[in-house]
Amino acid sequence: MKNYYILHFSPLSLASWHSLLRKSGLLGVACILTAVSGKFFDLRTSSTVVSGAISGSMPFRAACLGVALFIIIGSLGRLRVPNHKGTISFIIYIAISLLSFSWSFVPLASIGKSVELFTGLAVLLVAYSKPNGNEVLKILFNIILYLIFIQLLIAFLGFILHATGFYGKASGGLANIFAWRMSSPFMSANSIGYNSALLLIVLINGWKHFNTRYLEKLFYGVFLSGTLLLSTSRSSIGFLLLALLIVLFFKNKHLFILLAVPFAVVVGLDFSSYVVKVFKTIQGGQAAHVTMSLSGRTVLWQAAFELGKDHPLLGLGFGVGSRAMFYLSQLKGFGDTISTAHNGFLEVFTGTGLLGFLPWICGMSSGLWKCVVNYRGSGEQSAIFYGLWPVFLGTTIMSVGLGGALSEIILLFMIILLLPIEAEKEKPKYIRITW
Repeated sequence: MKNYYILHFSPLSLASWHSLLRKSGLLGVACILTAVSGKFFDLRTSSTVVSGAISGSMPFRAACLGVALFIIIGSLGRLRVPNHKGTISFIIYIAISLLSFSWSFVPLASIGKSVELFTGLAVLLVAYSKPNGNEVLKILFNIILYLIFIQLLIAFLGFILHATGFYGKASGGLANIFAWRMSSPFMSANSIGYNSALLLIVLINGWKHFNTRYLEKLFYGVFLSGTLLLSTSRSSIGFLLLALLIVLFFKNKHLFILLAVPFAVVVGLDFSSYVVKVFKTIQGGQAAHVTMSLSGRTVLWQAAFELGKDHPLLGLGFGVGSRAMFYLSQLKGFGDTISTAHNGFLEVFTGTGLLGFLPWICGMSSGLWKCVVNYRGSGEQSAIFYGLWPVFLGTTIMSVGLGGALSEIILLFMIILLLPIEAEKEKPKYIRITW
């Protein structure tokens, strides 16, 4: 079925919000509730989590998920699933995550996080199963983009007002520019950087497509560039630069050559000097060994891999592998409330073992490959979807990304897995599931 819905980018427009919610109906509400459920969390030590203690935010998370499931419960009996190996693999991974509570190191935590992931998938499958499923999925995609922007706006206002929880001490390459880095109680500083980069990539790829006024698009671009810099996230800037190179290479190769060749010549004339300067800029006020370990990430990765080797088949339960690592490994030099190994691959491996890792890597690789091979020939609107793969891959390597608990990034990725973005000559194949 051809999709006539046109993506928009006017997250500050009440009329645009009204249009999206009117077209998506209660599914839009269910999508928002599912996305924000994970924003209610407490900063807890790993020992507290491992003890199985119920957090104070759990009732709020349960309420959001409960209402979302209530909205879609009547539609769960008849679902369609794309007959695509990548999509089916990712669904199998989520099913294994649900079952992992039976062998989890912290069963209650695994149940909570896996139910969030399942609810997100269920909402999207219900949308896909509608007669105009492709159109509804694009509307939900648009709503998620708007939701990310609103969170960044709240975080920015909190930072400007110097509200508690909305700022922290800056460190690293941008520490010499900003004394403080922007954070929030519902989104870490790095997450602010990742999501800012994601929206900037959307804006760049859809610059001509969006019918928003030029000055409004320019405002959004400047604002998102500001939140990206204030997050002081060096990896986020790297994702954005990679995306810009991809856009230039595939969409305007002549401009890419015009810019890249002189740059390569200048750098090549004194390569070693430029390498040192770049490293010094990235390092900022950090010690050299801290920067070389990617701010301690390589230490976490090694500890997580060693723990995963001890439980290779089933892991320690979805969403608790890293918590178990901090509890069992007694790592030094890290904060008491740090909760992940900052790597989605290891997060899945330690959480669900090879049983979950294999279908996950198949689903993730399939989705990323779909983006990469189709980006060059995609139209203006489709490029908005396909162009997100640098953020998907980058956040999974440097944070948890597609391997963590439910987030807006995972919801966007699952939509891309479900959605035949380009009009197909043949009717898309699917599997019908009835209960």
